[in-house]
Amino acid sequence: TIKDKTLKNGIWTTGSYKMPVFGYQDINFLGIKGDEVSDTIHHGGKHKAVFANSYENYPIWEKYLGVKKLEFGALAENLTLSKIKEEDVCIGDVHKIGSVILEVSQPREPCWKISQKHNNKTFTKEIYNSGRTGWYYRVLEEGQIKKGDKVDMLKRVKNPISIFKANEVLKNIKSNQKLAKQLINLYVLGEPFKKSLAKAIRN
Repeated sequence: TIKDKTLKNGIWTTGSYKMPVFGYQDINFLGIKGDEVSDTIHHGGKHKAVFANSYENYPIWEKYLGVKKLEFGALAENLTLSKIKEEDVCIGDVHKIGSVILEVSQPREPCWKISQKHNNKTFTKEIYNSGRTGWYYRVLEEGQIKKGDKVDMLKRVKNPISIFKANEVLKNIKSNQKLAKQLINLYVLGEPFKKSLAKAIRN
């Protein structure tokens, strides 16, 4: 669902207010059927078809935001996954969830709207600095998914780089130039993240 929020300088729109859903959900090559994306320039598309976040991060963010409980989807994710986190997930991993085959394409680069949503000016930066950003999937095989489905690993690339490490590389590009070039040359890395790395290297 997209909701409008009024700011001092006008209106902003967001698709970050996700609602828990039950039963089977159809997933095609552009994501979950019925899910809306307000900013199609920076979000969505084949490299960012499905956004997953780790439920293991929720206690960290509850403490940071000073709230007792965050609801599923609080970080604007399509999938909230338990018992798996950024250190466990690598670029190019192929997962089967339900009947859907998904490939990890890149880390999520957190957007300023998450700070707006949670009324915390530093939240977006804190997510970025922590490396606990969640990750995007591209869809290799369409199908259906439902609450409670397991995440089965089908494939991992040679010399894998975790989502957590990829975030570290982007944050500290000068200290990780060799790994940054390795990442850029990784054929399964999403094009948006490749562009971010290339820009960081130039700067």
